[in-house]
Amino acid sequence: MLKPPQKLLIWLGNSLDAVKSFSPDAKREAGHQLGFVQDGREPADWKPMETVGAGVKKTRRTPKADIDLANKRYRDLLTERKKK
Repeated sequence: MLKPPQKLLIWLGNSLDAVKSFSPDAKREAGHQLGFVQDGREPADWKPMETVGAGVKKTRRTPKADIDLANKRYRDLLTERKKK
């Protein structure tokens, strides 16, 4: 049986550079969890982030500064989608 294609991952702002600055173990874990999401599966140990937007999830270890950044990026994404 063919595996469905992965969902597209779009990096906003400096998010890719931020992930690249993680330690090797953290990068590996982030990639693993993003792979789950791209495959349509749930990331491990998450909870909803309703303050950011519907369907947004965060790991339980997400620092507040990262949540604030996610809020900004989500608003930016919505603005970009309205332009199209």
